[in-house]
Amino acid sequence: MKFILLCFIFISYLFGAYPKKEDISNFLDAKFSGDTSLVNEYLSDNFIYYHAPFVGLGIKAFYVDGALLVTDVFVDSLNANISVGDRIHEFNGRIVTKEGISIKGAVGDIQELIITEKDSSSFTFLKIPLRIIRESEKNITFLENIKSYSDLWYDYDFTLVEFFSKKNKIFIHYSWEGSLEKNSKVYHFDAFEVFTTDKKTGLILDSKSLWNELQFRNQFK
Repeated sequence: MKFILLCFIFISYLFGAYPKKEDISNFLDAKFSGDTSLVNEYLSDNFIYYHAPFVGLGIKAFYVDGALLVTDVFVDSLNANISVGDRIHEFNGRIVTKEGISIKGAVGDIQELIITEKDSSSFTFLKIPLRIIRESEKNITFLENIKSYSDLWYDYDFTLVEFFSKKNKIFIHYSWEGSLEKNSKVYHFDAFEVFTTDKKTGLILDSKSLWNELQFRNQFK
């Protein structure tokens, strides 16, 4: 009981009633540096990260031996048509290549696929509509991914451009830049996220990354 009380006091001291701008800046710095231990101190046990929504098929596939091997199906309604282990050979009338497939169009636009099911050589013709996809991941996967992302970069910098909070909602806009090697070219992106925090502890319950104009315009390429 004494241990639990001390932990609550520590968390309350770390965040206060609600995280402040400095808290969120420290959280982002720990996230981009791959400091998973520190990041985890900011997250609730049931934390969920919601990726920016995008228009897509609802599957993941990688080029293997002349076809795209389906490795994940994250839209339940697709399970009747396509499964992990299936192979995509043609997409919208074109044979797939190692560069992958270019998905463009509006929600509801039909995409035509020719596949072979796992352990089968028979070709199947599918019509799948585009839909809005929002992937999510729980605490453990989120921590693994930020560590992998951090390991890619030689150095980075970020600026917390805007910070606005109302009760247990926090809205942020930050600008990030980084390079893969010393004295190499610099990559840049801007992001908008919304945090929901626990009203008692201040721990982050979820984070939602928002859609941006570039993602919208990519549908027309």
